[in-house]
Amino acid sequence: MEITGKVAVVTGGASGLGAATARMIVEEGGHVIIVRIPRSYNAPHRVVRDRVNQFWARSSASPKKYEPNVEELRRLFTDPPYLADRIQSFRTDRLAKIGAGQTPIPLAAGGKVVLHVIPLPSFADSRLLDIVSAVAAGYQVPLPLDGPSGLNQHSVNLEGLVNYAGRPTDPPLSYAQFFRSGAIEGVSELGRNDEGNSYFVGRLLAKKIVFAVRQYLDVLKSFETGLPVYVFLSLCEVDECVFRHAPEGFPVETSPLRRNIVALPEVYIDSFSVDVPVAMRPVFNILWNAFGFLQCDLYDQQGRWIVEA
Repeated sequence: MEITGKVAVVTGGASGLGAATARMIVEEGGHVIIVRIPRSYNAPHRVVRDRVNQFWARSSASPKKYEPNVEELRRLFTDPPYLADRIQSFRTDRLAKIGAGQTPIPLAAGGKVVLHVIPLPSFADSRLLDIVSAVAAGYQVPLPLDGPSGLNQHSVNLEGLVNYAGRPTDPPLSYAQFFRSGAIEGVSELGRNDEGNSYFVGRLLAKKIVFAVRQYLDVLKSFETGLPVYVFLSLCEVDECVFRHAPEGFPVETSPLRRNIVALPEVYIDSFSVDVPVAMRPVFNILWNAFGFLQCDLYDQQGRWIVEA
């Protein structure tokens, strides 16, 4: 904290002695400026002033800044790519397990759509959320990828908490796994045509994904997992999958995809109030491209989402 006259500038939040001093300044008619600087996940950062270049860091053991040594600088330069690799490895491992049928809730064989929403801070800090206690206290849980249903039910498991859309006799259609790391995995079965091939209707799939991303972001916000968040859309077991559309009003199916797994590029989210359809548009375009379409037809010429809620 710096105090000049009757103005206090508090960096990093007002707590402890800083809060008491700030309160005294205000009571005496002064002003307090609180400067909050969010944590950066693209370290290190260098300060250049008067031809002097310096790297600075903070330690969890002390609020005071310090100049990191060579070994710490080496770690700061290598940590960000390592975090990206960890997230990608998590996604790859989960897709392999889903394809092998190793899901928290048994699903029917065939094509599946998979959504991963992963907060970077939890991977950076190896943080474990107390999901069970939070849910018992009334926190919201991620919905199955197919959305809300009167048959939804959730239970705790080794990884955290699973919420699934149950059916009386058959396997569930979809689920959402909330990992203790803060990552959310939503999985849903694709439809089956008369030939037994998996298929999806573009408009319905996109609406489902947009709704789920919004709801999963709300869950992460309530759990204060932090930003940024990475969103990954994938398809599993889709080597015979077709895209069903109706250009002339009659359903038409494309040729099969001929790929078992489709892992689309990540979407970077840096705000919980993000316009989800706009953020997801590049990924939808690529998915449409995979089936021979020039672009996703759910946006107008200005890139605005034209799908009804």
